[in-house]
Amino acid sequence: MVARVIQMILAMAVFLGLIYAFWRTVGLARKKNIGIIVRYSRRRPREKSAGTRHVFFTLVDHFEPYWHNRDDRVAMRRVKLWHDGYPAAVEGLADNGGNAPRHTFFYPEEEYRAPILDRLEDLTARRLADVEVHLHHDHDTSNALRSRLAQYRDILHERHGLLHRENGAVRYAFIHGNWALANSMPDGSMCGVDDEVRVLRETGCYADFTYPSAPHPTQPPCINRVYYAGGDERTSRSHHTGHDVQFGTGARDALMLFTGPLTLNWHRRRRGIFPAVENGDITGINAAYPDRVDA
Repeated sequence: MVARVIQMILAMAVFLGLIYAFWRTVGLARKKNIGIIVRYSRRRPREKSAGTRHVFFTLVDHFEPYWHNRDDRVAMRRVKLWHDGYPAAVEGLADNGGNAPRHTFFYPEEEYRAPILDRLEDLTARRLADVEVHLHHDHDTSNALRSRLAQYRDILHERHGLLHRENGAVRYAFIHGNWALANSMPDGSMCGVDDEVRVLRETGCYADFTYPSAPHPTQPPCINRVYYAGGDERTSRSHHTGHDVQFGTGARDALMLFTGPLTLNWHRRRRGIFPAVENGDITGINAAYPDRVDA
């Protein structure tokens, strides 16, 4: 009798353990947006093409020389390392068109300092760099954002000769600090502007390069795509729907979103079970190992 009771207790413990493990797995998958990745992989077959295939590597640098609230001295030293070291690092490297690697610095508006941009301007003049727009903001308004972006755009172009013109208008690429494009944080923080997609487009932004952000909750359901935002631009998260960009067609009334890779890396697993989320992030704690390149 006692042995049977013990067996029942053990069986119940195993059953509850399995339920708990399943609950934790579902919770982790939801938290890391794994469901989005799985659905994408099921409905989009691998594309095949014949002939020559051109591969472009696009590195979007959230360049923040004042990271961790550093002072001007530290920030300038960081920029000087790039200014002096990058040309030597890429010397002798070129693509099949003879172009050296060109590093794109998405420089935050709130950290603007003319001497720093002067150094990045020099790298750009030597065709080794480009500078685009990066912004962190919170509890903002549509009108204030419009003014802020237009002013920063004009400073970069007129003071430093950066960005480019198309049909007479200055154009720029954009990344949203903290990934909260179009007020997409669940709690409404880190932005505040529902119609940010419209503001960006109307101030000359030709493409947004913010994503992917998974496992962050701001990750939109459109992944591994270059697409035009298709939702109502007056509302939050209007970039959570859209249609793919196609060669030879355009959409002047919509913002293009250029997303990076988002998939699962089965070579890297948490606790030996759960696959890592591969989102293209390259940082000190997330180095570019070969298995990540394959993923």
